[in-house]
Amino acid sequence: MKILFVDDEINIIQGLKRMLYPFRKEWIMSFANSGEEALELLTIEKFDVVVSDMRMPKIDGLHLFTTIKELYPNIVRIILSGYTEKESILNLPNVAHQFLSKPCDANTLKESIERISKLRNFVNNEKILNLISGISTIPTLPGIYVKLQKEINSSTASVKGVGEIISKDVAMTTKILQLVNSAFFGVSQKITDPVYAVSFLGFETIKSLAMYVKIFSSLNFNDYNKFFAERVFQHSYKVGELARKIIRSEVYEKSVLDSTFLGGLVHDIGKLILLQTQDYTEKINQSMNTDKLSYIDAEYKLFDTSHSEVGAYLLGLWGLPVPILEIAAFHHLPLKADDVEVSPMSAVHLANILANQEKFDPYLLRDLYPDNKLVKNICKNFENGDFRNEQ
Repeated sequence: MKILFVDDEINIIQGLKRMLYPFRKEWIMSFANSGEEALELLTIEKFDVVVSDMRMPKIDGLHLFTTIKELYPNIVRIILSGYTEKESILNLPNVAHQFLSKPCDANTLKESIERISKLRNFVNNEKILNLISGISTIPTLPGIYVKLQKEINSSTASVKGVGEIISKDVAMTTKILQLVNSAFFGVSQKITDPVYAVSFLGFETIKSLAMYVKIFSSLNFNDYNKFFAERVFQHSYKVGELARKIIRSEVYEKSVLDSTFLGGLVHDIGKLILLQTQDYTEKINQSMNTDKLSYIDAEYKLFDTSHSEVGAYLLGLWGLPVPILEIAAFHHLPLKADDVEVSPMSAVHLANILANQEKFDPYLLRDLYPDNKLVKNICKNFENGDFRNEQ
């Protein structure tokens, strides 16, 4: 792992060198005293990660990362700064992947970088890695995007109303959670409820993000890809709601319910990334029909990876909680036959199976997992008249 650290203060650079000295055998580290020097080094050396201060003369962190994103999209970009001017922070999600605040101890920095290193092992395809690292937003469904704009500009707009709109959209939810969970906002524990995240940031901040910073973008695909994306959005929201309903029979803790819904909402986000590769849907359909492969096996044949790993990499890159990216990574893997664990992961896995059925039939799960506690509850609740809306 090759890492470039950038800061215009010599004392900070010296401090970083001392602090990170124990990791010299694990990382190849270089240091630059300005944005200009960093860009020069990038022309002669290849780096995996750039960690930069925000406030620097001439070329500041925002300008530096904008240039790096354009010229070297595969580089992971991390802001490490004590500078917290609101307008600049709101612009960061468009160019930076993660945000750490000064002072930052060695272990926190190490954990962030090691996490990125491990995530890269998920995706072996260099072209896909470049695509993911270069993405700053995931397209939003036009209808929801228009609804959000209308709510924001309404004289009766409310934080709750905006939050509920955002919570129905995979793209907007992930970007809001990326920002609110950054070190700049100093939350004591990771936030997974998009409605609470909007409330935490406040109406004016959300309005700035939507209207001026343009952290959200409307879907701009051809008709077939737009239809495909809409199906992914609808399926994802259904899985999130169904998973939360499944786990609610066993767990009442709000944070677990929130994580379950969020995991279901973003479990297929990798499909929206791969959709931005050339002829994705056409190639997948052709491979499934010609080679008689499953959807995920067709992805492996085409990309040497799948939407599961791609989604997990993006979510990890954006700093979302580890349990959420694990759901994205492993939601297709079957549970052990004797697994009775009640968790967001198992709830999303089961919800995904049910949501893919033409007709809601929970007894299929009983055949697959006869000893699973959640499956028993699903069948029992179905018999008692729950899940009526799913039939």
